[in-house]
Amino acid sequence: MASWAEETLEKFQQQQVGDEIGLAEYRLRRAQQPQLWSDLRNWIKESCEELNEKSGRHLLEFEVGVASKAVVRKLDERGKISATLRVENDVDAARIRYECGAGKGEFTFEASLRTSSVIVTDPYHKAYSTEEAGRKLLDLLMRSPF
Repeated sequence: MASWAEETLEKFQQQQVGDEIGLAEYRLRRAQQPQLWSDLRNWIKESCEELNEKSGRHLLEFEVGVASKAVVRKLDERGKISATLRVENDVDAARIRYECGAGKGEFTFEASLRTSSVIVTDPYHKAYSTEEAGRKLLDLLMRSPF
């Protein structure tokens, strides 16, 4: 039978390993999150421009406020705002939060030390590429009543 000291030492060592893994994942997220956010924001902007060009009308208006936020406005036939999508990169929480009249939600940045990569996931841990996340956001805006 193991002594209390042996059992406690083993728990302490396991906790240290867990802390080291958590710190490594945190560092990986902090290193890759800005590029993933930039890629998503650029994909949304380019998609808005492409839709406007192909339609021959100004249907979507893209705006970057500060570096961590983006706003996309859906315009009606008269050029008036009919719906607004707000997207924000929360670096400290490792999340992208979004909201518009059709709903709100968030994506999470998850790090994998095995692949040395960071991916965007939804609350159910479904992975999204930049394009898939962007499509989800713009589809939500297009369904939005306000």
